[in-house]
Amino acid sequence: TALIFKYKNQKIDIKFMVFLVTLYTLSLISHPQEAVLSSFLILCLFLHKNNKDRIKIILGVLMSFLLSSFWLIPFILSSKETNLLNYQQSDLLNWLFSNNIYLLTNIAAFIIPLSLFIIFYSYIKERVYNKKELIFYAPILILNFLFLFKFVRFIPILKHISPDPYIAFFLFFTIFFLFSIKSVKFEKIIWLLVLGMVILSIIVSAIKTPTFIEHKELEKEVISILPSVEGKYLMIGNSGVTSYTKAYYSYAAIYHNISTVSGWYNQIASPEYIDTFRKINNDYSNGRCEDFNKNLEILGVEEVIFYGYECDKLNSCGLNEKASKGKVCLYRINAN
Repeated sequence: TALIFKYKNQKIDIKFMVFLVTLYTLSLISHPQEAVLSSFLILCLFLHKNNKDRIKIILGVLMSFLLSSFWLIPFILSSKETNLLNYQQSDLLNWLFSNNIYLLTNIAAFIIPLSLFIIFYSYIKERVYNKKELIFYAPILILNFLFLFKFVRFIPILKHISPDPYIAFFLFFTIFFLFSIKSVKFEKIIWLLVLGMVILSIIVSAIKTPTFIEHKELEKEVISILPSVEGKYLMIGNSGVTSYTKAYYSYAAIYHNISTVSGWYNQIASPEYIDTFRKINNDYSNGRCEDFNKNLEILGVEEVIFYGYECDKLNSCGLNEKASKGKVCLYRINAN
């Protein structure tokens, strides 16, 4: 962002090219979502410049794609074999989520883009509706419009970007325009808004941020049984259990070097893999032991940890009990 604004009214030189290629290449490799948004910034500069500078910008972008192609091309090709393209993170922009788990995200996704339009109006009005300014910020305003009215959910590439990068992106420009307005009268409003935002942020953080949760007996039992796991494993929790399965997967990988057939990111697995994985819990919950064992075999599961269950009353579906501690039961898959 700083690079774009620095060269907004300067000629494109070799220093710009070096920074553009370096930063854009790194963002394409490490932060693809943010790279898409930064492309809109580059487009702003492209529209603002003369044809000679536009050619330089195009060359810089092409060079970035060339340098990142060693990672970008395999990423694009392999994405067809994973669940990545089926996972639209923009679907989180939905007021109808059960339990309103993304309510604050949706509130921010409405207030910030709307504020951007309102504050930009004051910003551009102060500049007597300068045509070059309007052209420069047009890509940002168009993207802001698409995000505000949820149209990004239907646009390729944009629909795969989660709301948080969008919100941070538009928040930056909202603050930028806010502090760029030179009206003395408006300056008082600015500081009142800043104070209000600080107070609101503190209140929301105090309400929504959970305090540190101490391990209870069940968590201690799960952690204590992990050293007994010797193969690829899967965890199945009883209904109503509050322990977070994914946290155990991370803990076991870090402290015991244990692999699991599950994990944190469904996007990197194939749709078929995800479908089979979801069937496992469903099969076990409904007592379909034959299908349960078959799907365990398909995914290569060697051991299963049942937690939150009374081990002596557990439906093991024919698996071999290996160890148990309280309400945590470790079973091994029968070898063929």
